[in-house]
Amino acid sequence: LGLVQIQEAKLAAFDIIIKDDKFKLPAYPVKVMDEVIGEPDPDEMPPVTQEEEKNMEDIMKKSSKSSFGRYREIIYITTAFFLVFNLLVLGLNYYVASSISADATAIDIAGRQRMLSQRIGKAVYAIEISQRNGTPVEPHLKELNSAAQLFDETLTAFANGGEVMGNDGKMVTLRRLDSPKALVIMADLQRIWQKRKGQIAQLQTDYSNPEFLNPIVNAALAENKGMLAPMTELTNAKQSIAQARARELRLIQSGSIVAATLSFPFVLLFLIRRLRRSDAETEIAQRETEDILSTAREGLFLLNADFRIGKQFSSSLSPLLDWAVAPGADFKDYLRRSLSAKKFSDACDFIELLFN
Repeated sequence: LGLVQIQEAKLAAFDIIIKDDKFKLPAYPVKVMDEVIGEPDPDEMPPVTQEEEKNMEDIMKKSSKSSFGRYREIIYITTAFFLVFNLLVLGLNYYVASSISADATAIDIAGRQRMLSQRIGKAVYAIEISQRNGTPVEPHLKELNSAAQLFDETLTAFANGGEVMGNDGKMVTLRRLDSPKALVIMADLQRIWQKRKGQIAQLQTDYSNPEFLNPIVNAALAENKGMLAPMTELTNAKQSIAQARARELRLIQSGSIVAATLSFPFVLLFLIRRLRRSDAETEIAQRETEDILSTAREGLFLLNADFRIGKQFSSSLSPLLDWAVAPGADFKDYLRRSLSAKKFSDACDFIELLFN
């Protein structure tokens, strides 16, 4: 208003000089609320006791308490229960699935051992034939060394656990065999392989000696089935272990579904009891608030930013204001009929500032 008046005064054809400081506005608000709505009558406004002040603070706390706050404990307990349950089931599923994947890899490697045992026998026969026909034996020796080395590394990994070259050329980790049946098979394989391993090492230098080569060829022929049968049994043993783990996984999944189904009624009953107790506490607090508001001598009420009166207010409010107060009533209506236009505008501006 002061700026508008300055502009109007300067544009007017007056032979006077208007200084800016004459139109400076005082600190806002221009008037305090007591001056706007009038000084309270001491006889009508008794002093507030400490007990009444504490009661009003309780009302404000209870009024600002949200539904989430009331049900926070129930929400936390339910969420924690299902999170722990789901994490437990997922952890068991992951463990069993990882074991099944490792068993599948071990089955593939055990099947490769059977192939390697046949390659070793084939290389020995090829060396004997090449030596008899006078053809080069080096390619067959190379194949023999490669197959024997991979067979030995894999057998050691099965016995003690460790890494070995996989069928795809990448390193894979084999777990140590721990089942009684697999340990018995592994003991037979190691006994047979140690004998053949020594023969293969001697064959590297003495393959040209027929007196030494012929017994090795005959031994390879005789022990071929002796190597193949244990490897087949080992493969079957690993398959049995994998099938058992698959059954465990199905049992865990089925048990999880059954456990979730059976626990649902108990969780639901628990939630219902908690909700009833929480609602009962809320109802008690509501009655206490109503009792406090019905006995409070002050005009206590809540006002939102739209100048609407809240649902809860003291019973003394209507007599004090001489106005039939109802929940959701527009407080501006009371101010408009009780104050002049200027005071009404100032009061509305002041209240709006409180919400800014």
